[in-house]
Amino acid sequence: MNVKLYDSGEIFYIENLDLIKKSKYKQFIINSYAKIKEFSKDTFIIKYDNLIVYSYYNEAIIIGESNDYNQIILDLFYRNTCIKIVNTDNSDIIKSIKNNLNANVDQIIDDKYKISLTNLKRALFSGGCFWCMAHPYYTFEGVKKVLSGYAGGKSLNPTYLETKHGNGYRETVLIVYDSDKITYKELLKLYFESIDPFDSEGQFIDIGHSYTTCVYYKDNNNLNDFKTIRNDIESRFNCPVKVALEPDTLFYVAEEEHQEFEFKFKERFEKEELISGRTSFKYVKVD
Repeated sequence: MNVKLYDSGEIFYIENLDLIKKSKYKQFIINSYAKIKEFSKDTFIIKYDNLIVYSYYNEAIIIGESNDYNQIILDLFYRNTCIKIVNTDNSDIIKSIKNNLNANVDQIIDDKYKISLTNLKRALFSGGCFWCMAHPYYTFEGVKKVLSGYAGGKSLNPTYLETKHGNGYRETVLIVYDSDKITYKELLKLYFESIDPFDSEGQFIDIGHSYTTCVYYKDNNNLNDFKTIRNDIESRFNCPVKVALEPDTLFYVAEEEHQEFEFKFKERFEKEELISGRTSFKYVKVD
């Protein structure tokens, strides 16, 4: 599937003028396109092959058709988009939202649907090499998906090589979890027990910004859990925790070869983990 992100509404408008004129939602687009100056979690336009998701401050228009609505819906969720209302003629899209995001979907009027996510949530952690970071979460009950990717930068569509050589992004893992079965604090506890929280330059042998630690918090509950664990560690070890704390942000899924790396390349993963120094490190235990 070809995915294109438009970094301004004006470029989208010029390239897709004929499509916009034929759309029943053209007035919504015309009223807002000029105000979309850059891609963000609030305003964005993404084209998946022949399907367009046009979103302006929580209200989205979905135009066109696809052979894989599931992938599109999950991709939007991974990117931390803030869609709350969806306008579409296609019932398959609404069905995919219900099935994939555990969402309650209420029709308001005509083809406008209000989306309410229930117990499916996401946690975003940076902690050095994402192959190693993903490893502890696969077997946790309640964890639905673990993805390797990039967070914290500004450019569109970062790649592995760009991130490795310094583009402002960190190697990051996204954990999709069922909050009825596991709490954010339990995930955060495992995170702190998987890193060296006193290192601000990277993790183990991996040095540089892309390998630095960061917790991206979504709300005050996440923030309070982080502070509780951080304060406990600092008081017990008499040493400042160097883990950065930033608001939840856009997440870009890494190239396919980096997903579930330890299962695809078992020997290479075990060698990487050993050489990195992670396996011999005396980890901090969290009460």
